[in-house]
Amino acid sequence: RSLFHKPGRWHVLAAAAISLGQILQFVALTFTSVTAVAIIGSIEMFFAAWLAAFVFKTEPRPGAAFILASLLAFAGVALLALSRMGP
Repeated sequence: RSLFHKPGRWHVLAAAAISLGQILQFVALTFTSVTAVAIIGSIEMFFAAWLAAFVFKTEPRPGAAFILASLLAFAGVALLALSRMGP
């Protein structure tokens, strides 16, 4: 029942931010490869989880498996960025 009430300003702000992010992903496709956009876009999940755990404190601290996955994802994005820089 509560799902159908009038959304608050935070709901509207979150919806606008998500929409803007999706639009910017399509814009990014004009400047780089699909692979690069997909890899960088996948980092969003890790970023959101760390924000929720440590900044907003709405989720429990991530466990060891999540920390390892975050580090591997970060390393992948770093390698992608470094390979794009060229010699």
